[in-house]
Amino acid sequence: MSFAIKRFRKPIAGIVLAILAVFGYRFIEERIDPVPQGIAFGNVRIEAVQVDIATRIAGRLWDVVLQGGDLVYVDQEIAYIDSVQLQAQLLRARAEVASAESQIAGAQASLSIQL
Repeated sequence: MSFAIKRFRKPIAGIVLAILAVFGYRFIEERIDPVPQGIAFGNVRIEAVQVDIATRIAGRLWDVVLQGGDLVYVDQEIAYIDSVQLQAQLLRARAEVASAESQIAGAQASLSIQL
């Protein structure tokens, strides 16, 4: 072998190993955690200026559980509504049911007397 070939053997081998290492790393990186097609990922921060929240019932807020910047999950309770008015409506409805039942009983009793 000539002196020129011996002189460049180690640098060429180093370059070849470096190229193989880069391609090997990229090959392994793609196989470790593949993301399904159609899904994008990254490190982002999304801030909402205003969010509309709909409730099943109307009422006054009793307590708000979250603060600004907290994470919110599906079906998580974020606030509590004061239920005093709802309980009063429930008691009124139960009283109306009891009144209607007593009227039914009275009507049935008057029918049985007439027969």
